[in-house]
Amino acid sequence: MNRGHRLENLTPILNQAARSLDDQLIRTPHNPTTDSDQENNALFIHKTYHPNGLQSHHVREIYDNTLKPYLPFKKMTITISRPTNLRDLLTSAKLRAPVYLNVQELINILKHKSQQNPI
Repeated sequence: MNRGHRLENLTPILNQAARSLDDQLIRTPHNPTTDSDQENNALFIHKTYHPNGLQSHHVREIYDNTLKPYLPFKKMTITISRPTNLRDLLTSAKLRAPVYLNVQELINILKHKSQQNPI
């Protein structure tokens, strides 16, 4: 709409895209079926922070003004994560077991040793 298109012209295109997705049987993990489920029906938008990017209140305003009447979501949550930085790439806190190590075998060995030499 910001590029000069009218909502009346965009709505059929968006509806056609939605029908196409429905035909492909793409489903969310939780499909609301009862009225109580409808109350818990939420839209989650996740984006990476950018200093010159859209702020969450702008995303909410755009959603409220354009899509909200056409979507069944009762609430919307916007989450913003920080981008990956050099520290994330250069340091790692993940512990990785060597590929040759069989953890279950190690547990059995330790159990056997503790049974032989009780403290």
